[in-house]
Amino acid sequence: MKPLTAVDPTAIASYRLVGVLGSGSMGRVYLGQSPSGRPVAIKVVRADLVDDPATRRRFAREVAAARTVSPLYTAAVVDADTGAESPWLATLYIDGPSLEQWVDQHGALVPRAVLTLAAGLAEAVGSIHRAGLVHRDIKPSNVLLTATGPHVIDFGTVLGPQSTRVTFGRPVGTPSYMAPECIHGEEAGPQADIFSLGATLVFAATGRSLVESEALYAQIIQITQGRFELSEVPAELRQLIARCLDLRPKDRPTAAELVRILAAEGIPPPKPGWYETASTEPQGVVLDLPSRAGRLSRRRMLAASGVAGLAAVGAAGAWLVTHDRADDRPASVATSHRPGTVLWLAKSGAQPTAGSPSATRIIPDGARRVVAASVSEVYAQTVEGHRLWTHPLPGRFVDAHAWEGAVLVADTTSLWLLDLASGRQRFTVDTAGSLKARGAIQHVVSSVDRAFVDVDTATVALDDQGRTLWEQPAGSPLAADATWLLTYDRTGDTVQVGLRNAATGRRRWVATYRVSNWPPAGPPPAGGPPGAGPFGSPPLLDDAWRRAEAQIGAELVAVRDGQDLRVLRLRDGRTAWQRAWPTPIAAIAVAGGLLLIGADRLTALTLATGAQVWQLPLRGGRMAVSADGRTIAVAAERTITAVDLAGSPQWQTDLPAAVSRAVPDRVTLDEHTAFVTFKPEDQHVEPLDIDVVAVALRGG
Repeated sequence: MKPLTAVDPTAIASYRLVGVLGSGSMGRVYLGQSPSGRPVAIKVVRADLVDDPATRRRFAREVAAARTVSPLYTAAVVDADTGAESPWLATLYIDGPSLEQWVDQHGALVPRAVLTLAAGLAEAVGSIHRAGLVHRDIKPSNVLLTATGPHVIDFGTVLGPQSTRVTFGRPVGTPSYMAPECIHGEEAGPQADIFSLGATLVFAATGRSLVESEALYAQIIQITQGRFELSEVPAELRQLIARCLDLRPKDRPTAAELVRILAAEGIPPPKPGWYETASTEPQGVVLDLPSRAGRLSRRRMLAASGVAGLAAVGAAGAWLVTHDRADDRPASVATSHRPGTVLWLAKSGAQPTAGSPSATRIIPDGARRVVAASVSEVYAQTVEGHRLWTHPLPGRFVDAHAWEGAVLVADTTSLWLLDLASGRQRFTVDTAGSLKARGAIQHVVSSVDRAFVDVDTATVALDDQGRTLWEQPAGSPLAADATWLLTYDRTGDTVQVGLRNAATGRRRWVATYRVSNWPPAGPPPAGGPPGAGPFGSPPLLDDAWRRAEAQIGAELVAVRDGQDLRVLRLRDGRTAWQRAWPTPIAAIAVAGGLLLIGADRLTALTLATGAQVWQLPLRGGRMAVSADGRTIAVAAERTITAVDLAGSPQWQTDLPAAVSRAVPDRVTLDEHTAFVTFKPEDQHVEPLDIDVVAVALRGG
């Protein structure tokens, strides 16, 4: 408590003020005494806000809410006058520190105390919700610790059932404890309080906030993307907390469920000194939280097996899956092969080239090898750094692909298919004699059994023996599958897309259209799309946002020119729909009738109509789709996530710190592993210390 200052009143109504307990955005809180000497806490609206009708309405709502909630879990209202010149509220003074004060002074609570805290907070939050209210600002400074348990205070941001929507552009609450749906401007329902409760438990268990960046913007990004580091949370608490922090509100437990589960597990009731045990004192394991496979519904799990069920749901379907952290050294091997486990890291040694973003290609494979092609050579090495073979490139490097169990490499003069293990040449073709077309090789696209080479004067199709199948003038290859080749040419803002039979080269149609945002002028605009919430922002940006790319579906073709999206009918090339995306796009993909867009968030549209199906807060995602078409692996800022076609995250893993200053470049998948390759930020030309991360796609 601080002494009164010259600007503080000495009395409010019949209450004498003796000190200052704290200050907030709306008012100042004093320690007062009733006429008989009983202590009370008195909150008084700030002088500069007393003439603001909105502030008065909010304060009146706070008083009404505080009177509604059971005094067992909060500070009972003693007196109030919301119509006074300076509105005030007097509550019973709770003689105990806030959770924030206690942890700051004494360190984190022991696991047993955190569970007692969780049970008490769940009861308190449940009482608030039963009154038809949402607190919206559960955080350590609003939790008071007493011998009888925790008390929740400060109902200044509470809303009732008829007014639970956050006003766009003015999110209410404390960012580092605010639920992601509130940040996005969505409804602040009861489950938003559960998220805040989980974040409060993280602080209690570790002494650290869920997100710790000093920058408000960085906190917002971490919350909306679910980039939470839970490794310091004791193992017996981790899954309980992770479930409260699920990004999807419907997948968080309710307050009543938490109370029932914790009570069933015999969590000890609070008694004097319950929160005072030193965090260094040896503790027995309070709860066993097993990890269990499967994807049963959350309600079935909770009903079946208490905290163990809650933990199992966390392991099976939580967004916030903790993982065994691999060393940040090359080729470190994780001991677990649960989905999302980091299996190994590698340094390819590939040398980037300033101003030429395509001048490096890294190709990892499941045999713990990495092929790197850059500038004037291509080589393979083990993930431990042992060089297997080297192949010189006489011309400037153009492109490289994993193809036919080998690597297809092109420079400006030649094309090679090289054995991954030995570097042996399976075939070689060149523009000096093997190919009729003359000029420099510009680009290569491959499908299952064909490669399409863009030479200055023509497109040449080759089989897996390097033999020419056909050659057609003009039309640069952009995308191919077993049946079709899509070609692309652009002059100024005019685009010409063509479809050819992959086997014969015969042209089926040509579509010509104009794009409105090509070429991009300067950096992309800041700010998210309309409705994204007040903290929208562009993703990590590099050359990827300027690219043209295409995806071929069963009946439709999706083409991206920068931020311009267009879906064409495969049978005739007519436009099914077109849209200028409001934020820069890093990548697109097609899976199961969906068009996936990696921009300021991951958005799934129906490929046929462009209608939005779902959206996830994954920024700047590079994507790959599994062979069965059911899983999308997304490498976004600082995370890699596996998502199913319904938009449900199967797992998410933080990318190691060793790649924190690198940009995800490509994601490739085999049956069991997701590989993410990286490139330097900001056109840096020094090789990265780590540029490949292998993550278990499925358990094994």
